[in-house]
Amino acid sequence: MKILHLYSKSDSMITDYVNILIQTVCRNTGDMEMRSATDLSSCKREIKRFCPDIIHIHGCWNYLYAAAARMARKNGIRTVVTPHGQMEPWIIKQRYWKEKLPKLMLFQRKTVRQAYAVIVLGRMEEECFRQLRLNKRIETVRNCLITQMQTPENMAAQMLGIYRKIADSNVAELFTDDTRLCLKAIIHAGITHNRQWLDNDELAAVSRITFSQWRQIMIYAFHEDIVRTIQQGIDTLQLMPPEIHPEDIECYMPHPIPEILPEDTGIGPDSTRTDAAVQMITNCRKLARRKKLAIKNIIALSEAMHTWYIEEDKLKDRLKEQKMTDFTASIMQVLGNMTGLKEGHMPVMPADNRQTKAITEIINRRLAI
Repeated sequence: MKILHLYSKSDSMITDYVNILIQTVCRNTGDMEMRSATDLSSCKREIKRFCPDIIHIHGCWNYLYAAAARMARKNGIRTVVTPHGQMEPWIIKQRYWKEKLPKLMLFQRKTVRQAYAVIVLGRMEEECFRQLRLNKRIETVRNCLITQMQTPENMAAQMLGIYRKIADSNVAELFTDDTRLCLKAIIHAGITHNRQWLDNDELAAVSRITFSQWRQIMIYAFHEDIVRTIQQGIDTLQLMPPEIHPEDIECYMPHPIPEILPEDTGIGPDSTRTDAAVQMITNCRKLARRKKLAIKNIIALSEAMHTWYIEEDKLKDRLKEQKMTDFTASIMQVLGNMTGLKEGHMPVMPADNRQTKAITEIINRRLAI
């Protein structure tokens, strides 16, 4: 993991804090790289060359930090903010009308709200910051430079835990194209129970899954409640994933945590498989309109399309009657992209359009902070 620390070199206390943090981490941890930047040009340079996973902003009220946060969002980099006491009430009251309020409105509020976490240095600062209601993801790590109750090693260990917690949050946002292909292949195998349905690219991808990719896939499966399908895919492909316990891995979740609404099969005593398929597609449209559609719902529909005997002409007519042909074409494209469903199992030809992209984004952003 790569961390870029951003601070103003005019503040000697923050400079010493960052230096001791970097030195301690580099001395005791082999899987963490850290660099620092003190102005916008060096920050831009490090983003381009170093490609950090997280930018740790130290301090407030400086436009430098807002510009860096904006660059981070543009480049898909997560941010964490340590105010270093600069958002305590007595600081905010200094030049409030002429300086603090304008800066708060222009950039400071947004910078703090969009941070994955805010790290405060003590309980008093935590209480003061909580009253501002700018960010609920607050962590307390005491500064070893101002209290003997904290050692540099403990401070570094706590900080590393926060960085890992950030990296393990909303992992779908961090998926590479290769990881998405691996996930699709495993889901596809989990639905079909047959590796022969996978193409050569999918088989090649699952043969080279890294530990980091396994970690992301397992965390994603746990939070999206698709562990059963993933395990079936792993068994079908005879893969040997590392031992990972996602239930024990800490991460930040949206508040409130969005529930996964059940897939309504619509099967009653007099229902046919065709009736049930129509009901499931209708249910997916309802969930998509409410922005509640989850990958679990997509998998359930894909399983139905793959395994059920459905009267295709009757299904097309029913979908046309309910004016759902266009939505069905879009959702079939999503099923193909995410679960590997083949066109031969689709009631209508898939369509890759704006609606398809909107549905995909709803699914991918379900656990976005």
